Amino acid sequence: IEYFPELGGLVWSQGTGAQLFFDESSQQWSPLGSAASLASTWMFAEYNPVHSVVILGSSTGALFKLSSAGALTPLAEVPVEVYDGSAWNGVVTVDPVSGDYLVLTPPSRQLHAYDVVTDAWRPISSPPPAPDMDAVLGTPIAAYGVTAFIHCHHSGSCGVWLYKHATGP
Repeated sequence: IEYFPELGGLVWSQGTGAQLFFDESSQQWSPLGSAASLASTWMFAEYNPVHSVVILGSSTGALFKLSSAGALTPLAEVPVEVYDGSAWNGVVTVDPVSGDYLVLTPPSRQLHAYDVVTDAWRPISSPPPAPDMDAVLGTPIAAYGVTAFIHCHHSGSCGVWLYKHATGP
């Protein structure tokens, strides 16, 4: 589930293949579309403020883009593991400068960039400083043009990795 400001509500990819929208002003749910390939027990949705889209993906490798006009478009399959069935999921977040999606794979924690405009993936050569990170969250920090990856190891030690993907204003 993800908030989509340009649409004024929540996008919910249920895991059944149905995508729903909750309109904040009317307080009503309505169907956005159906994508059977998104049916899965593990899903993700991530808003992109640079390109005003939400991507929806699943453990099946399916990937879709939802535009600010409400159009659901299939994209090329995800070529890297975002979910591998282990206890540690991958992380999907967005670079606040370029609008590239950043994907940190489980459990090896390799970093990849996805350009939603060209539907193209590429590996990132700078690895995370702690590749054995267990629980990881990622979030853009637009004011500084960086992405923060907050991670904790099963031993209890935690840390923050600030990643600068692109330069810009």
